[in-house]
Amino acid sequence: MLMDLLLIYKQFYEDLPPSYKEFKIKIHKLFPYINDTKHIAASLRRDLQEKNSSHTNDIEYLYDTSLFGLYVNTSKVKDFFIPFVTCINETRDRYRIEIETGLTQNLEKVKGSHCHEAGFDALITGAVFLRLAHIAARRDEQFLLRRSFPPTVAETLNSLNNWKNCVNIVRAPIRYINFEGEDPPIDKPNWIRVKGNPSQGKLLDISWIRNHLPKYGDIEVVQLNNQSVLLACSAWSSARNVWMSLEEEGYILSAQEFPMSTYGSLTLVAGVTLGSAVVFLTTLICLRKFV
Repeated sequence: MLMDLLLIYKQFYEDLPPSYKEFKIKIHKLFPYINDTKHIAASLRRDLQEKNSSHTNDIEYLYDTSLFGLYVNTSKVKDFFIPFVTCINETRDRYRIEIETGLTQNLEKVKGSHCHEAGFDALITGAVFLRLAHIAARRDEQFLLRRSFPPTVAETLNSLNNWKNCVNIVRAPIRYINFEGEDPPIDKPNWIRVKGNPSQGKLLDISWIRNHLPKYGDIEVVQLNNQSVLLACSAWSSARNVWMSLEEEGYILSAQEFPMSTYGSLTLVAGVTLGSAVVFLTTLICLRKFV
């Protein structure tokens, strides 16, 4: 979504502002109420886990935060008050098969589907958004039980207020950008610099590193030279396991802090960490003007 906002601003409004702080202010003025389904799903899942919610199935529905993964998984939520999404007229005729198929299959894996067609993606996003709002609303055990009638639209949507105007950001040391407040602190482990140890007969085996380490989690490998690589781990537990494994192999290890470039009030990594897409790399290119 961040890339979409950058492109919309640049192509349809004006050149990007000279600072990141000004960019956030102007985006918030243009779009005062932004909801990002990926950020909502990930944050909602963590909230349910921390509160030991009785709706354990809801947690399972939120692990895949991709749009079409959420569509198929949130379709499994069954209760009397869940919003029902359907289409009428030409839209129904055009998308009926995909809407029904998507209840049981990830549409990105269905050949010939309308995935990534703008209108269809907007339809699916709306359905997912309403389902996420419903899941968020029923975190309150009494929210639905104390009523003999469905909650209002306002009541359901207000359950998402904690995550409004926050946009997920991938391949970065922060989880999201907050367009109406302070961004979250860095919560990723430092990079691990791995070097061979020729004096002990240990040369860097990049192929082994690439094939062996992913079992510990999401790992990204950036080769610096023939005898040195940087590793980025998605979680602290992964970093600990990777460190111990490499140490046992006899490599020389050191922790390396993120090299930073400051844009206004935010610090962004001048490189990559972990994530499921390459949006952040492209975002950095678009943010060059903020240096």
